[in-house]
Amino acid sequence: MMLAQGTLNTSVNTIYTNSSNSSKFLKSFIFHNSNANNNSSVHLYVVKNVSGSVGNANLGNRILYISLSPGETYEFSSAFPIELLQQNDTIQAKSDTDGDANYFIFGKAT
Repeated sequence: MMLAQGTLNTSVNTIYTNSSNSSKFLKSFIFHNSNANNNSSVHLYVVKNVSGSVGNANLGNRILYISLSPGETYEFSSAFPIELLQQNDTIQAKSDTDGDANYFIFGKAT
C-alpha cells in the first residue's frame, strides 16, 4: 500500500514518520525527476529517534544517493523491509534541485 507521496526540495525533510510505537515496514520507494532539462539527485535517510525525539539525517544514516536524468524514474526496493519500530523513527530525504524530485513510499503499517 502507498504510505506517502510528495515532492522533495533542497532541505532535508521528514517524508515519513512512525507517529506511534506500532511497527511500520517500508518495502519500496519510487523517485521521479519531473524536470525535462536537468538532472536531480536524491538523498534518502533512515533516521532512528534520539531519546524519543526525531533524529537528524547525516551521512551515517543515508541509504541511497542517486542522480536522476531528466524525466527518469527510479525504484529503490529492499530485500528486507526497512523497519520503523518506535515513535519518531523517520524517513528523511532531500534533492539537489528544488521541487523536481517526486517520491512515493510503499509498505505496510500495522
